[in-house]
Amino acid sequence: MNGWTDGVRQALDQPGFRSTGVAEGGEGSFAWVLVDPERHPLVVWGRARLRSYAATARGLEAAAFTNGPYVGRLGRAAVAMRLGACVAAGASGALFLTRGSERRQALSWGLGALAGLGLGWWLALTGWEPCGLVHSETAGIDDRRDWRGEGATHGWIGRGGEGFDSYAVGLGNPPAGLREAMGGLIPLIVDGEALGADPADPNYHPDYARSLTKKQHVAWGLLPTPGAPGPGALLVVATRDRAASAELASHLTALGVTGAVATDSSGCAMLGSGRRFILGPPRLHRQTIQQYGLCCHGT
Repeated sequence: MNGWTDGVRQALDQPGFRSTGVAEGGEGSFAWVLVDPERHPLVVWGRARLRSYAATARGLEAAAFTNGPYVGRLGRAAVAMRLGACVAAGASGALFLTRGSERRQALSWGLGALAGLGLGWWLALTGWEPCGLVHSETAGIDDRRDWRGEGATHGWIGRGGEGFDSYAVGLGNPPAGLREAMGGLIPLIVDGEALGADPADPNYHPDYARSLTKKQHVAWGLLPTPGAPGPGALLVVATRDRAASAELASHLTALGVTGAVATDSSGCAMLGSGRRFILGPPRLHRQTIQQYGLCCHGT
């Protein structure tokens, strides 16, 4: 064990966690939120209209909230090309149509470039699709889009009922019949075993292997708690550097977590509690492409 995992174990027996169902802690590059799923069940949330992704997340006032799945539509080069092309077209068009002084032409050029940037932003950064199925009875979400069929190559988390025993983590897309479920996630631990990063490992998974190189992670873990007041807890852990990300699955396994998945990593990673961010929020362009997240709402 180490400092932050010891803190999780200690929190399970603290009066504060027993009374509120929420505890927080961390050490070094690790930060965590521990949640009693009986009081604060897992829910999928979606970005509200006319609100930013981060503002929607804060407005949930949830015991814990994070970002969600991988999303897909365009690569970095294609995004940059569309933005650049629209800026250039807007500036050139405005300059071509403007007559008069150099000052007037310069102003027109700037306004044209700004308009082009807005159009390019909309063309490049909206309409992205989750790389896995997303479903929520609570939020009325049933997004069956699965960008390029990637959901089968990732992982999922979900619950079929209210109790801890109804929660599960698995590979591929979530099965039908779950009340809350999200695919398109990075699998870390399945059936109590961390996945492998070596192609020769029978538990090898490419998502897991790539995850070891990421700077920031946010993982959701299922933590059985024999002897505690409840049968289990949800543990949400954020890492802030590559070394911590590489150690995350082994720490969770040693803690007793039986299933864990991570949300979209690095610049998209986000963790908060209440109206406060512990990690994040993502930069604006990252927020624009994201639509869904996970949270724990009070009952």
